[in-house]
Amino acid sequence: MTDDYQNGATIPIRERIQTRLDELEQTPAWLAEKVGVSRSTITRILKGERNPTPETLHEIAPVLGEEVAQLVAGTDAEKRVKEAQDIVSRRDYEAAVRQVVDFERKANDLAAQVRELNERCAQEQIRARKLTDQLEESERKCGLIEEERDRARREALHHEQDARRYCEGLEKAVADVVALRAQVRELGAAVESGRTTSRVAAILAGVAAAVSVASYLGGDSDDGKATGKDSQASEVGTKRRARGRG
Repeated sequence: MTDDYQNGATIPIRERIQTRLDELEQTPAWLAEKVGVSRSTITRILKGERNPTPETLHEIAPVLGEEVAQLVAGTDAEKRVKEAQDIVSRRDYEAAVRQVVDFERKANDLAAQVRELNERCAQEQIRARKLTDQLEESERKCGLIEEERDRARREALHHEQDARRYCEGLEKAVADVVALRAQVRELGAAVESGRTTSRVAAILAGVAAAVSVASYLGGDSDDGKATGKDSQASEVGTKRRARGRG
């Protein structure tokens, strides 16, 4: 600091800047390059041809290794810097406006994303409800199918039992028919020979007791048919016995 400042007198800001350059053993060209301004700007400031703006001083101070308040203290630029601190600079205002616009854009983008996500969420909820309804319907149908399957199993088991019973009856009927044919042949031979013996009577009794194959398979109607055949067999036997006696 100079003696004038210590005595309360103000000094030009250009002298303060030049003093710091001398202390740092640097040139105006170096300062212009570091600050990012033209050399003519620094030269005109140092010659007193123009006053540096508060914004320029804020850029010069850190290059010279000082705070801006320290750099301008006791100079003719001190008042201007203090006044500028109370006023938003156009650059800062424009930067703030750009930031606000950027924030609004981001907010709008986020709001659009929120709306899209809400719509997707609503669609997924509708889809979930549909899937739930479909699942319930599928479970109901599955229950019906299981009931139908159990019924089919019961019917299949019943039919298998009937089939076994019919097979057994058929086998027995075939055996009885074979035996009956043999008896009929024997009866025919006896009738042709004109012999009416106790053996013929026994054969006729066996023929009268014979039943159709259907009677082995069960059923009232089949039993009726078998009874009719038994009657016919008895009638045939009686006629043949009569012819034998004649």
